[in-house]
Amino acid sequence: MSQKAATTPAEDAAGLDEAGAAAKRHILLIFAGLMVTMLLASLDQTIFSTALPTIVGELDGVNHMLWVTTAYILASTVMLPVYGKLAT
Repeated sequence: MSQKAATTPAEDAAGLDEAGAAAKRHILLIFAGLMVTMLLASLDQTIFSTALPTIVGELDGVNHMLWVTTAYILASTVMLPVYGKLAT
């Protein structure tokens, strides 16, 4: 036989407030993580687009730009699951 302690409405409301605050903190943490991810992706693209003319110049021709872009996208695609595995 289990006996449940009687709680007052104020105690019930305090418990709900704590749960609501924890949920809000969790959502804010997820949102902050998404914003940092978007920032890093933007920085990555900015660095790549700035360095692309130099890379193509070193390869002596605009006709190699397609290969540079393809190599960048391929490397990013291959590394994505690796980053995901390291994050867990």
